[in-house]
Amino acid sequence: MGVVRVHFLIDEFGKPSALEYQGHKVLLSEVKEVLEESTFPVECRGTDFDVRYTFKFDPKVDYGNTLVRFDPPSGFTVAVGLPPVMPDNAMSARQ
Repeated sequence: MGVVRVHFLIDEFGKPSALEYQGHKVLLSEVKEVLEESTFPVECRGTDFDVRYTFKFDPKVDYGNTLVRFDPPSGFTVAVGLPPVMPDNAMSARQ
């Protein structure tokens, strides 16, 4: 599906700030939403991060579910299930 890279700093309140994104705009919106809701420990103040989110379809994940895996040192894989496939003969049976 695609990759999103994001660079950000942790502000004095533990929130991501000075965010810089690279990637597909649809996938970016998902990452932005997660980061806007995130809070980091106060000890992280002033720390900057470079994070990679890799989005992919995974036939091992049930349709409608999402699996997120941490990929050290600074990546995440977001796997989503594939929609069910209708057999070819199902279409002819409906006609």
